[in-house]
Amino acid sequence: MNGSQDLTAHGPEGINGLTLANGIMLSSFTHRTVEVPFDANEYEGILQDLIRNSKFAKPVVQGAQLNMKESFNV
Repeated sequence: MNGSQDLTAHGPEGINGLTLANGIMLSSFTHRTVEVPFDANEYEGILQDLIRNSKFAKPVVQGAQLNMKESFNV
């Protein structure tokens, strides 16, 4: 994107979209309808509980190499 193109979505639109998505997640976690804006502390608490109780373990790949050459047309 060059400097002369307009943004597809401005900052407030992005924040509203993220708020809506987080509200959907909160509704899913609590199995109830939530109104936007919602209690951000409740949402954060649920996320922290999920993190603490997660059993997910990301596998470690030994000797992995990252090649970003094609990503930057170098």
